[in-house]
Amino acid sequence: MYIRVPTKIPLFLELLDQSGTPIFRMEEETQFAANENINLAVPERAYSTLCAVCHGSISGRDLDIVVDVDVISTASQTAAHAAGIQDLR
Repeated sequence: MYIRVPTKIPLFLELLDQSGTPIFRMEEETQFAANENINLAVPERAYSTLCAVCHGSISGRDLDIVVDVDVISTASQTAAHAAGIQDLR
């Protein structure tokens, strides 16, 4: 689905059934800038690492959740990592 939304206004995405009753609502606020094109989906193969920690696994089993601390920060790829450990005493 493609939608055009106002800019700089908080949005909550909600899925309704045929009678207009909410059946799912994103709890996180979303905002868009002017001329911004965003895809809110992730490939299913990446879901267990990117989304499952907060949203639960697709299978419903907690053991299927994969924690990857580098997903957002890429901390292991920083320049400080390459510099090695330094004693700060």
